[in-house]
Amino acid sequence: MNPILDTALSYALRCLIFLVISIAIFIVLQSIRISKAPHDIPWVGLKNRRFFPKLRACLSELTAGQSMLDEGYEKYGKHNLPFILPSMLWNAIVLPPSNAVWIAQQPDSILSGNTTMDELMGLGHLTHGPNAESCRDFTVIRRDLTRQFMRLSGQVYEEIQAAFDDELVDVGEDEWTEVKLQRVLLNVAFRAGNRIFVGLPMCRDKAYKKAVDRWTQAFGISTMMLRFLVPEQLRDVFLRIAAIPTKYLERRAARFFLARIEERLVRLRGGEEGPKEQDNDMMQWIIDQNASKTDSRELESGNIAAKMILLNIFATATTGVQSGTTIFNLLTSSHTSSIIPQLHAEAIKTMPRILEDQRKIREMHKLDSLIRETLRYHPMTPQGLVRQVVQPGGLTSPEGVYLPEGTHVHSIVKNMHHDSQLFGEGADEFDPLRYYKPPSGDQKSAVHISSDFLPWGLGKHACPGRFFAVHVMKLMLGHLFLKYDFEPLKEKPKPVRIGDMEFPSEEVVVRMRRREGEGSGIER
Repeated sequence: MNPILDTALSYALRCLIFLVISIAIFIVLQSIRISKAPHDIPWVGLKNRRFFPKLRACLSELTAGQSMLDEGYEKYGKHNLPFILPSMLWNAIVLPPSNAVWIAQQPDSILSGNTTMDELMGLGHLTHGPNAESCRDFTVIRRDLTRQFMRLSGQVYEEIQAAFDDELVDVGEDEWTEVKLQRVLLNVAFRAGNRIFVGLPMCRDKAYKKAVDRWTQAFGISTMMLRFLVPEQLRDVFLRIAAIPTKYLERRAARFFLARIEERLVRLRGGEEGPKEQDNDMMQWIIDQNASKTDSRELESGNIAAKMILLNIFATATTGVQSGTTIFNLLTSSHTSSIIPQLHAEAIKTMPRILEDQRKIREMHKLDSLIRETLRYHPMTPQGLVRQVVQPGGLTSPEGVYLPEGTHVHSIVKNMHHDSQLFGEGADEFDPLRYYKPPSGDQKSAVHISSDFLPWGLGKHACPGRFFAVHVMKLMLGHLFLKYDFEPLKEKPKPVRIGDMEFPSEEVVVRMRRREGEGSGIER
């Protein structure tokens, strides 16, 4: 027999044996986990399967989309009953909407949101930092960014104008131009956020953006594999391997501004008090926050740089995605032709005055309603308030449901928001002005959270960056409605689906044209 062929067959056989053993181990570990789920709570997604229904339901999580969550809400959630949502990662007990406040009120020593964040994102492994607690410390977003974004709003809007001018340079007044709008919005959001993170001229540096994008892709792939393919028992091994490319790409992105961090650290150690005015940015906020901690490793330049790169996910990517979702929902709505002129009129009245008085953005009540309605109708994730039971011995819900230690508790977001019993008739329709009230009325803003509006979460773990995110979205969308007109889309674009989450595709084409008489932007 040919020695080369013999070697190839032997190698292929070993690979096949390894693959079969790996699959067998994976199935055994999943089966063990499933067997530990409470036996008195019904499962969804079983589809009357005769053999291994629960295991097969878990294995279908990635391709099932929102169908299992829809089934659970219709059968159990809307009737105030819990159910188990099949998952590749953990046994997820979905409690009814009436339990949302109760979940949010539990301290982390009972229901931990931090533990689930670590499990979902691999914090402490895939990013630099003394520990996972340091990686998920979002004080600079909750405190500094929220306090300072109005003061820095002029710079952000200046960057948004410049970014749209660069991205839409080919869009003229005379005819409709096809634009891959989601891609444009992601690029503009990146520049807007990084104007505060790294400032000029780096926020416009394409090499810097490319480096951050590569890290984001590696981090995203790692967390997706962690979420859907890696059993709990193999997490540590997987994370050690996945950390090699992610941390390498992290260092590649950090090299663009590492020297600036080190310069500021030298100044800090030299005893200079307070940041200089030009240093009122994310970099300085992180340095000041870490300087107040007792662990000296917090002030290592690599850890500070890693924090800045990690926060890019929360401060820029999500803003770009949600802006696209808002635009596409509007352009496929039955209200498109009547609402766009109203948004344009509101933008004419408000946007030219933004640079003089940043508070004028609050007067864009119709745009705020559009954003809030998008969050209601198409939230970033269809479920929320994800917690792990960490109290020894478990605990019992207000309705008497026993939740064993180690199980995970979720609440429903999207299905609840589409329930006519909670939101009235037409809850399953997209109404851009659902929340609009005349300026003298009581309009709930897009950042307002409550037990019946959960896209941002609830309680102390509610999204700390929602104020900045909505502000930037208003600046971006307000500028678009001021300067450009849009042709309605004939059908809803097919989204990108990962599990039960949906994102706008970067390939969707929107036809746009510059409004007559509009120049390249508001004078800046």
